[in-house]
Amino acid sequence: MNFSFAWIDTHESFDPQLHCKEEEKIFSLQIRQREGGLAAAQITVANPKVGLLGQARKRYGLITYQKQLIFRGRVVGMPVHIEGEAVRLLLIAQPEDYHRQLQQLMQTLKTPPYWDELFVHDATKYRPLEALEARSALYYCSRTSGKVSISDIFTGNQHIDLGGNFFRNSLQVRVNEAPLSSVTVELSAQWSQQGYGTCDITPQLLAQFPYGLLSTYTGKDLEAKWWKQGEKIGRTGYWVESSYLKEVSPPYTGILNLYPKLSPKLWAPAKKVGEPPQQIRLKRHWYQAELRLGWHYQQTRCEVARFTLNHSTQPLMPASPRTRHLRFRLQKIVGLSHAWRAQHGYTRGFRVVHEDKIYRCLRRHRSGEVFENKYWRCLGQGSHSDPQSSRANFFTTDRGRQAILHSLERAKAHLAASARAITIKLHAPFDTLCNITTDHSVTVADERLPGGRATGKVMGYRLCVEGKSGKRWVEVELGVSIGAKQILFEGASKPTSLYVESNYVQPDFQVDLGQKTTTQSGVELGYWRHQGTSKGVLYPSALKDRDFLQDIEVQHDPDTQLQHMLQNQYPRSFNLKHTLLQKPTNLCLQLKDLSTQPRLTHEVVIPVLSSWSPMRQIDLETGMTARRG
Repeated sequence: MNFSFAWIDTHESFDPQLHCKEEEKIFSLQIRQREGGLAAAQITVANPKVGLLGQARKRYGLITYQKQLIFRGRVVGMPVHIEGEAVRLLLIAQPEDYHRQLQQLMQTLKTPPYWDELFVHDATKYRPLEALEARSALYYCSRTSGKVSISDIFTGNQHIDLGGNFFRNSLQVRVNEAPLSSVTVELSAQWSQQGYGTCDITPQLLAQFPYGLLSTYTGKDLEAKWWKQGEKIGRTGYWVESSYLKEVSPPYTGILNLYPKLSPKLWAPAKKVGEPPQQIRLKRHWYQAELRLGWHYQQTRCEVARFTLNHSTQPLMPASPRTRHLRFRLQKIVGLSHAWRAQHGYTRGFRVVHEDKIYRCLRRHRSGEVFENKYWRCLGQGSHSDPQSSRANFFTTDRGRQAILHSLERAKAHLAASARAITIKLHAPFDTLCNITTDHSVTVADERLPGGRATGKVMGYRLCVEGKSGKRWVEVELGVSIGAKQILFEGASKPTSLYVESNYVQPDFQVDLGQKTTTQSGVELGYWRHQGTSKGVLYPSALKDRDFLQDIEVQHDPDTQLQHMLQNQYPRSFNLKHTLLQKPTNLCLQLKDLSTQPRLTHEVVIPVLSSWSPMRQIDLETGMTARRG
């Protein structure tokens, strides 16, 4: 039969001089493999009448044909069939280090746009197929070398032009389910937008009074109402970080009298009955002041991106279009920690990242210019904080764009899997295809096929040898793709430049926005980064002190109080101090609104400007030719 079988140890390599020997006489043989699976061999041999897993026995076997290795595998410990004095043994072509190879290969496949950890529930777990979710490829393990690699579903790493060298009557053609016409993707991301900081509104407060000092005739009332450190300002997201109000004696400015200490003379009733009215002067209070507020903005945001990827294939059948809807919810897109900041108010339990370590705040404090360990507990090593935590948008950022491109590759993989709508089966002479694998693509020539030729990727094969009849042949199943020309939609050919306003720069000056993107799969995408949300606070980290105080109203300043006293002095009023308390000085602050909603949702539509087309491995538009001879 020109076949030989030899038992070997686990790590023993093939040597034609040593292993082309008949340690087991093969009566019949079948070697088969399906795409993405392991090769298996069944051999019928004389019953060895000993345990196949005995300690003295070797557990790996080599099958050679004409001194050429065609299979290497480990024996299954129990015969799969027993008939008389013959047994059928099963060997699996799985190397000892198969899972180690697979895991190492997975790491090399984790590259964008074909891998994105945001799509994986737990990237640390061993799930080999997750690395292929965005690839039109499957794992392949060689039945002779045991090497693990990936093989494209359209073109193998090796090609055989079989021509017409096969058994003519064995040719079978089957039309499978119609290819997908499109895949619609809905991609959602949810995160908590965070913003922390302090704002010093002291300069804006002092600007409401002359010459940098607060002033009033109702000093005790102002002191009683002044903000206290740690006080929360309603439910606005603000609190008093630091505050003081200190009465001072203003400097003497001579004849200018910029800081009068007393009011002008005012009429008051006599101290005793029968005496004439008296003139008095009330004290005017002057203060140095500071008011620094802490603020916290926390808004739950949800962003949904949608697009549809169309499939360009030859019109195989008039069936209704098949579509598929994919929904992905991204995993946590921001971390728990924020970068430590100087001159910032921290509360107990807050987490920060400082010098690649994560810390938890032990007690409330305001940070200085340098990091102080006494306020923090180190939780261990940590990565730098993610700026996404302060952003109002995700899919318009570089990281969001990466997720979009990955989801597009996943959509393309679904289209690719459906593109092999034709299956060709045939039998060929054993010597012609004895080295066939599922990493081969094969070209077949036959006048009964449209266009006379077709190329397909090997989806499965079977090497057969019958001991009784001596017949030997190879069965091959090919998946044939019916790709067509890529379609460009309206807008794909439009320029990517934008004319700015005529008074901005030179006339007709163009700004290139880079509106179009061509993916690695050849799909054209339009510009979508202008579709950001306008709801809520968009950039908390960019807010300055002047942004927080929207307006300030000083009610009853000293001049207003003085006018009120002049209008209501004796004899209209018998108690000037009581009259004065009717007009106390009040400071009313209108702060930037930091109130939040339970959730803000925003949608982004990704413009797909072209379809995707798989390989055209058969021409269905060309007629079949008449058989010659």
